[in-house]
Amino acid sequence: MEGCPFQIGQRSPNKGMLKKLIPKTGGLKYLVTVHVHCLDFPNGIPRLPEGSEELNVIWIRGAKLASTKAVPLASSSSSRNASMCIDEKMVLICTFYRKKDGSFDEKKSKFLIKAGPLGCCDRGRGTEISKKKIDLSSFAEAHETASAFNMKMETYAGLLGNLKVTIACQWLKDARATPSDDMS
Repeated sequence: MEGCPFQIGQRSPNKGMLKKLIPKTGGLKYLVTVHVHCLDFPNGIPRLPEGSEELNVIWIRGAKLASTKAVPLASSSSSRNASMCIDEKMVLICTFYRKKDGSFDEKKSKFLIKAGPLGCCDRGRGTEISKKKIDLSSFAEAHETASAFNMKMETYAGLLGNLKVTIACQWLKDARATPSDDMS
């Protein structure tokens, strides 16, 4: 029998051997780091809610939340090409689940920008002025990855600015998924 990988009398591979060749469908833990570089205002800082003196960025993934420290608004609010330097990292551990085809299920994540009076945003209060939803599954790979890009943050009145971020994903090989991970 030419082309047959087994010789007569040899056992065919058992199910355990075949399972090793098929991608696992269970959860894989990843350390996801979001480095928020800056928020650029190409048309100057737009009109914000009354009393807005600071901004912060909040990252929500399921029931988990991470946030940057509040950054005071620049006094040059009318200048074009204004920019707020944030330069902070937010870290969450997320569980990604593989489909049978080897790709990951969608992992929704939301970024918010809140504004408020001084000292308000650090305590989680403030007014939500912009939000953006993204799918984190496109960043998960077997090897560590990092992708830098701009998120266009919009308000009800139009463009707020471009949030410059880098998202890095690192697979935690020794971590195990648990039943409570459905929320991560």
